[in-house]
Amino acid sequence: LLTHTFYPYECESTIDYFGQTLPTDIPEIFAPGIVSLNDRYEYGLSVAPNGEEIFFTCVSPGNGLMRIVKEGDKWSSPQLANLRNINILEYEAFYTQTGDSLFFTSEDESKQQFYYVTKTELGWGEASKLISVVNDEDVMWCTFSEKGNMYYTKISDFSTYCSKKVNEIYQAGEKITTGTHPYVSSDESFFLYNASGDIYIRFKSTDGIHWDPAIKLNSSINTTYSETCPSLSPDEKYMFFSRYNDVG
Repeated sequence: LLTHTFYPYECESTIDYFGQTLPTDIPEIFAPGIVSLNDRYEYGLSVAPNGEEIFFTCVSPGNGLMRIVKEGDKWSSPQLANLRNINILEYEAFYTQTGDSLFFTSEDESKQQFYYVTKTELGWGEASKLISVVNDEDVMWCTFSEKGNMYYTKISDFSTYCSKKVNEIYQAGEKITTGTHPYVSSDESFFLYNASGDIYIRFKSTDGIHWDPAIKLNSSINTTYSETCPSLSPDEKYMFFSRYNDVG
C-alpha cells in the first residue's frame, strides 16, 4: 500500500489529493480505493509540479505505470500510461523540476533503461530512450534536483548514483550510497532512499560536497514490515512511501 506522511514543521498544501484529509506525522494510506487497493502493491508515486497529474506503478497484480489526470475539479480514474505506445512494461515515472519532462524505466533488449517524454501542447510527446552512458548499465528509478542532477539506482549493485548534466548529456554516475530508490530534494540538501526494508535520509555535509551519515527514519515510518520507495510531493511537505503489509 502507498502511504503518506509529512514533515511536522509544514502544515498546508495547495494540491488537492483527491479531497483526502492530509496526514499529520503519522502515515495514512494514500487514496484508498483509487491508488491504494487491498492486496496489490503500488509504489513510485509522482505528483506533477502543478498538482494536476499523478503517476504510480502497480504490480502483483498490475501492469506497471498508471496515470491519473485532474480534469476540471475532478480526477480521472487510473489508466495504464503506455508512454511508449508498444504495450511493454513501464514503471517508476518522475518529473524533472520544471515538470516539462517525465523520465521512466522500461526494458530494451532485456536491459532496464531510462526513457523520457516531453510535454507538448497536445500532452506528452513521443517517448525516447535517454542517450547517456548511464544507460550502459541496467538502471531504474531516477529523480532530479533543481540543477538537473539525476539520482538513480544501478541494479547490478543495488546502489544509488548521481549523474551530472554537462552540455545536455548525463555523465557517468558517481556512487553515493548503498541502497535504492533515491529521491533528492530540489536543492540537493538531502535525499531519501531505502535499504534492507527501511527508509533512510542523508543530508549534505557543511562542505557542500560530501554526505553526512545515514539516518534511519523513526518507527512511525519504519516498522516490522518492509518500507520502500520514498518520494516527495512537489512542495516537499509530504512524503509518500510503500509498505509491504498486505496479504501475500
